Amino acid sequence: MTIRQRQEMATLTPKAESTRLGLPQSEAVLHEPVLVRVSTSGFVFRAFLCAMLCASSSARGEPTVGQQFRDIMAEIDAKCRKEKLGPYLDPKEPPRSAKRTDGSCEILKIKPADPLATEEGRFAYSIKLPPPHDKPKVEYKKGMSAETYFKELCEKEAGDFVFRTVDGIEGITLVRPSAQSYASLRTEMPTNNYFANYEGIAGSFISSINGKYLYFDAVEFVSDNNWKTQLAHYYLNKDLPQNKSPYRKERKTIKNTSAKYGYTYRATKREQALENGISGGELIILDIQTKEILAFRRTFYREEFAEIRSPEHMRVSICKSVPIEKRGATFITEVLRPINFAEGNKE
Repeated sequence: MTIRQRQEMATLTPKAESTRLGLPQSEAVLHEPVLVRVSTSGFVFRAFLCAMLCASSSARGEPTVGQQFRDIMAEIDAKCRKEKLGPYLDPKEPPRSAKRTDGSCEILKIKPADPLATEEGRFAYSIKLPPPHDKPKVEYKKGMSAETYFKELCEKEAGDFVFRTVDGIEGITLVRPSAQSYASLRTEMPTNNYFANYEGIAGSFISSINGKYLYFDAVEFVSDNNWKTQLAHYYLNKDLPQNKSPYRKERKTIKNTSAKYGYTYRATKREQALENGISGGELIILDIQTKEILAFRRTFYREEFAEIRSPEHMRVSICKSVPIEKRGATFITEVLRPINFAEGNKE
């Protein structure tokens, strides 16, 4: 995907689309605006970029991650203005000139993205966790260092929390589009194995080698340039060869899911967290029909600028409350236990 395509998608004013899951309408309030990153590198996903819009607060007089980011953006803006690149490009510049193809200033064009633009996103943020997990346990205190704040969040709020398990599950549904299916959702929260919210996650549940369920349904975006969604159904076709891609896995679109259980994801919101380079998310496992919460995973990340002062070069720390080797797919199958659980839970 080109930089220009990312920028154009980030500036869309999307309309909500209905789904086949019967999700209730939400009155959730939008979390802090997030920005779409231009780079495709590793962990730099981050919602902390909204620090552009947050108030600065630091311990010992040191600049926060948010303030450092604003300073870097100001430097980029000054450089691009001087060299007439990006938003300052001369309209008369030739189509294939070096200045027109230079993407170093495209970050200045990025607009705030809306994680609640879809019905599924609004539903995810409307979910209320069972007490006492429904309220923050860590209170941010003025002057608290980012390190201390992150440590307390990890110790008091992060972890895997299971309220009920279910046996004999044939299939499940990811009730919200994968974060990587649409550029403006990529920076909402981490997209990785912890939350089982990345594009291609179906392979972790449906496989001829370590398949866990008989089928896996997922709400997906129809394409990478709009917010229209569809319901995909993944299943194994035993008539296909096992040793060649797609390894017996087939996909088709359906109107309704027959799965009773599924999961969704969302970013966390904590006072002054993004300003201090702290972000996080939740993987929520639920009964789709009754909205009962069966379990959830919550963890936090902390980012600091490395020696190179760039949003693309960050040091990342993650809470140890969630074992690094325990993937989101593993957590889900421990709660929604497949028919062949003993076999299918092997990673």
